[in-house]
Amino acid sequence: MKRIMAYKCVVWGIGNDYENIVNQIQFEAAKGNITIIALTARAEDIVEKTLDGIMIVAKEELKDMAFDYLIVSSSLYFQEIVKEAKKLNISEDKIINGSVMKLPFFDFRRYVSLVANRITILSDDCWGGYIYHRLNMKFYSPCINIKWQKDSFVKFIQKPRYYLSQPLRMEREGDIRGNLFPISSLGEGEDKVYMDLVHSVCFTDAKKLWDKRTERVNFDNLFIKLGIDASDKNRDFYLDGFDKVKQKKICFYSGETEIKGVIYLKRFEKFVTSGSRMDTIKFHDYCRDLNWLLKSIDILKLLNGEADFLRGGGVDSVS
Repeated sequence: MKRIMAYKCVVWGIGNDYENIVNQIQFEAAKGNITIIALTARAEDIVEKTLDGIMIVAKEELKDMAFDYLIVSSSLYFQEIVKEAKKLNISEDKIINGSVMKLPFFDFRRYVSLVANRITILSDDCWGGYIYHRLNMKFYSPCINIKWQKDSFVKFIQKPRYYLSQPLRMEREGDIRGNLFPISSLGEGEDKVYMDLVHSVCFTDAKKLWDKRTERVNFDNLFIKLGIDASDKNRDFYLDGFDKVKQKKICFYSGETEIKGVIYLKRFEKFVTSGSRMDTIKFHDYCRDLNWLLKSIDILKLLNGEADFLRGGGVDSVS
C-alpha cells in the first residue's frame, strides 16, 4: 500500500491562540496528516529555541524553508499576519486560519482538498456564505448574500456553466430609502432566471462582487445546496429538478422522499400553532443555526462528496 505523505506545516504564533489549538495540531500529526517542521512568532516573543519539541524560527527564516501550509494560530490578527506572510513571498493559498481546526470532526486532508481544489458552493440562499465563513475560506462562488427565487434556482443548477457565462442584468434597482433591494437576472427568454440581491444597496455594487467571484468558480468541484418546504405547492417540480443534478449536492427538505441527496433534519422542525392547534410544520433557519446543523452532519465529508457525512443527531430520514 502506498504511503500518503504528511503535509509539512509551519505554525505562526506561539501565544494563547496556539495553546487553544495545540491539541488539534498534535491530533492531526498523530493521524499522519501533518508534520509541524517549525513554529514562528515575533522576535520579541521568542525566548526559547523550541516548544513542544519543535524548533522556533524568526519569521524572516520562512523565506528559505520549504513547506506546504502555514497555519496561523491567531484569528484576531489573521489578516495582518497574512499581509506579513505575503511580503515573505508566501502564497495566500498556503495560509490557513488555525481556528478552523476547532470545527467538529475536523480533518486536515479533507479541509485542504477543498482549498486546493477550490470548492464552489451554489446555494439558493445564504447557506453557502455561512459555510465559507465557518471554514474560513475565500468565496469561490458568486452565490453569496443572494436569495434565489426557487423556480429560478432549480433552472440555474441544471445549466450552471451556461448561466455563469451570462452577464448579470438589472431588473430592478435598489432603493434604500424605499426599503427595496435590487433584483437581477441571468439568461434570456425561457431560460431567464431571477435573483433577489437582498444584502446589496445597489445593482452596481452587487455586480462588481458577482463578476469578481464568478471568475473564481471551479466547475470541476461544484457543490449544490437547495432547501424546500414540503408545504410548497411546487415541491415536486423542485425535487425533480434537484434529482437531475449530477454534481455533489444536498437538499434540506421538511418531508420524506426517495430522491437521493435529500435529507430531513428533525432538529430544524418548527411547529407553527394557532392556539392549541398545530397548523403547519416549517424549518428553522439552518443558515443562522449553523452550529445546530453541524451537530447533524460532518461538513467536510459532505463537501468532499463522501456518503457517510451524517452524524445521526436529529436526522429523521435520509434518501
